[in-house]
Order: sequence, then structure tokens, then C-alpha cells
Amino acid sequence: MTNDLTETKLSHNSPTQPKGRVAIFFWEGYLSVAPSLINAIRLLVTEGYHVDIITRRAMFGEYAPTPTFPTGVRILTEGFRSELHSGTGFSSFKDECGRVRLRKYMPKLVRGWLRRSYERIERLELPHFALFSLRSVKGEKYKCFIGVDMHGLVAAFFACLLKKVPIIYWSLEIRFLSDFKDRISRLVKRLERMCHRQAAFMIIQDLERATSLIRENKIRNPKTVIVPNGPLGWPQSETSDFFQKRFSIAPSRRIVLQLGMISPTVLSLEIASEASNWNEDLVLVFHERAKRAPTDPYIKQVQQAGCGKVLLSLEPVSYDALDCVVMSGHIGLVFYRKELGPNFSETAGASGKLAHYLRCGLPVICLDLPGLVKVVNQYRCGICVSEPGEIQSATEAIFRDYEFYRMNALRCYEEYYEFGRHFREVLRKIEDFGQSKNR
Repeated sequence: MTNDLTETKLSHNSPTQPKGRVAIFFWEGYLSVAPSLINAIRLLVTEGYHVDIITRRAMFGEYAPTPTFPTGVRILTEGFRSELHSGTGFSSFKDECGRVRLRKYMPKLVRGWLRRSYERIERLELPHFALFSLRSVKGEKYKCFIGVDMHGLVAAFFACLLKKVPIIYWSLEIRFLSDFKDRISRLVKRLERMCHRQAAFMIIQDLERATSLIRENKIRNPKTVIVPNGPLGWPQSETSDFFQKRFSIAPSRRIVLQLGMISPTVLSLEIASEASNWNEDLVLVFHERAKRAPTDPYIKQVQQAGCGKVLLSLEPVSYDALDCVVMSGHIGLVFYRKELGPNFSETAGASGKLAHYLRCGLPVICLDLPGLVKVVNQYRCGICVSEPGEIQSATEAIFRDYEFYRMNALRCYEEYYEFGRHFREVLRKIEDFGQSKNR
């Protein structure tokens, strides 16, 4: 086990007189698949700020490389890891669903020992990351800190031992005390509650999630800015044949796309099973956000369930290449397992795949979660269904009036999801913090 500190300077020519420096504390580390953070960093630099991202290596999965950022951005990566990364064919002991990939090859006693060891090591990581955060901000002046999710928020407050600056809480995931069983995780959740009450304001993706988290954290006078998890601006091109070329799909066939993780969380197996009975003019394509092996047990189940009518794109692309992927499809799917709780059931503003479909003009078929139903019905940009068995009939309805749905998808993106129009309020509030004088 190592503890290596890596600083990545993405550009060397910083503005001579920046407005100030902003630090973003991102514990989870998967920056390349965090659209909100990517776009926030770019807008902050455009506004004249320098940005430090204080983070770790991605917790689960082998994601695409970190995107290119403008001048003035530093990524400070803390390398204390409880997962192993190597070039030997697997990137970690755990996949993005939290399953140990090697478990079927290990005796039960060994699996149990590894699980207990992982849990013990994981409990040491937050204090380690907090100390790293403290060292990272030393010697710099900051306009404000942004703590992302529970651990990032706690680390940001710890760094305030050196820097008396305003702290913004940015919630990408909503977690509840009842989600956690072990004492350390419950302690971190209670610390998050305390820090949330002291934050200058919270950024969160929609009112539904804001209401849930404010109630959970018992915030009496909440100050909240709603910023959906969406892309910034518009695509650079209008057409793409990405999947048609990759899989030799005939131009006459229509692609139904599920973007993001291939997982029980998003009903991938159930959708693939239904796709095996679709009409021949339809093809289902899953595109993963992290590198997956065809031999992965769940991937094999999905492939087999599709009976040759399901295509799996298992190599992630960079965030800036995602438009080409999405625009080669015709309809986008947005499904989350209802019983997993509000973090997945309250997802209208949090679903990055939904926002990206709409930006590229793809009508959507969504599971009938309340927030999704509200958005889709308001803009008439797709159809909500109660289960995967209704997808084919929904595609038929959409293709009967495809241009109508496509134009509404673009309008929904522009009015509801485009990141820049919502992040303006965050920029205004940061400007109002005044000039920092900390060291």
C-alpha cells in the first residue's frame, strides 16, 4: 500500500490577475464522468478564477481519461488506496456495483478475510484524505471551498482549520443515516449534517432531492441553488455514425441507447431480456461509462439475455467525445431501480444521461419515477413506462411523430438542463463572497 501525492498541472500559463482561487474537494475521484464538476471547473476558469481539485483516484472502475481543462486548473490527487490497480487485466477488486470480481475464484474464508480487511482500511481513508486536503491548501489564498458530497464536505471543513473561507456544499448523491450500518460511516453522515448547517449554501440537482436532503439533515433555514446535472452549451456537430461504424449497424435500423453503467441498478438485464423480442428494425445498445470485460459475469448475463439483439459498447470515451456517441442513437433510455431509495428514485435533475440525450435531440423513454414523469409530461420530450416490457410500444409511438419529440427534447434541454444558465447563480454568490485574505 502506498501513499503517493500527484499534482497534475493542466496548463502553465495562468492569468496574471485571477479573481481568486477556488478549491473543490472531491473524495470519490471519478472526475471524468462527473459532468457537473467538469462544467463548473470550466465556467469558473472562464470567469477568471483559478481552480484546485483536491481528489483521489476513482474509487471503482477504469474510467476515461480526465478531460482537458483551461488555463488555471490544478488537479491534486491523493494516492492512498484500498483497491489495487495494475496492468494485469483488472483495475480493482470491486466493480461499480460493489461486488468483488475475484470472489468466485477464492475460498469462502479468504473472501471473508479480504472483505473485513477492506472495511478496516476504508475507515482510515477519510482522515488520511482530510490531512492531504489540509496540506494541499497550505500556502494559497482561496475565495471559497466547495465540498462535494459527504466526504468532500467534511474534508473541506477540516481544511478550514487553516483557511477561514466560505464553504459551499455540493450534493451529487443524497445519502441517509439509515443507509449506513457501521459506526464510522454513521459518524461521517452525522459530520455531514453538522457541516451542511454551517455551509454558505448548498448546490443540488432539483427541488425533489433538495427537499429530501434538507429534511434528512434537519436544516432549519436552507440556502439552496438548483443546478441540474447537465452538459454545457450545444454539440459541435449535428450527426454521428459512431455505433453504425463500430457495430456495422445498417442505416435502416434504429438504435435505442442506454448510456452509463451496465448494472442491476439501471435494470440492464431486464431491458436486454425484453429487447430479445423487439422488432428487427430496432437494436439495443448499452454504452458503459467505465471499461468492462466481456467475461464479467453480469455482462455475460446481459449479452445472453439479448439473444443477439443487444450490443455492448464496453470501452468508455472521453467526456468531450460523448456527443458523438449519443447522436448516433435515436432514442435514449432512463431506468433506475425504484427500491434503491431517493438517490435513484428522485433523479429528474440528477440523471446525466437524460440531460445528454436531450442535448443531442434524442427523445427519451423513462421509467415512471415521479420526477421523470413531471419533466417528460411537461415538455412532451418522450414517454414514461411502468416496466421494460413497454419499451417497444413506446418506441413505436415516438417514431410515429419523431420530429415532434426531437424538437421538444432540444427545448427541454435548453430550458431545464443546460448547465450554464443554472450555474450563473453560483458564480454570482461566489463573487459576493469578497476577496479572500487567508493564507
